Amino acid sequence: MEDWRKDYLNTKRRVSKYERDLIENGPTNFMQALVLGNMKKRYDIMMGTSKPTPEPEPPNCQSSFKEWNNKITS
Repeated sequence: MEDWRKDYLNTKRRVSKYERDLIENGPTNFMQALVLGNMKKRYDIMMGTSKPTPEPEPPNCQSSFKEWNNKITS
C-alpha cells in the first residue's frame, strides 16, 4: 500500500466503508479506479501538494473583413 493511502485513512476526514475497502484492496473496475484517482486528488489538495494545471492559450479568432471577403470570393 502506498504512503498516501495510509495517510488518507488516518486523516481527520471521515472515510466511508466503500472508500476504506477501495483503498485497502484496490480498484477492480474502471469506475473504482476513477473514484480512487479522485480520492488521490482530494488528498493532494488537503496536503497542499496539488499542482495546478496550466490553462491553454486561447485561440486567435480575430479576422478582418478583407480576409473574410477574400475567402468568400475565392
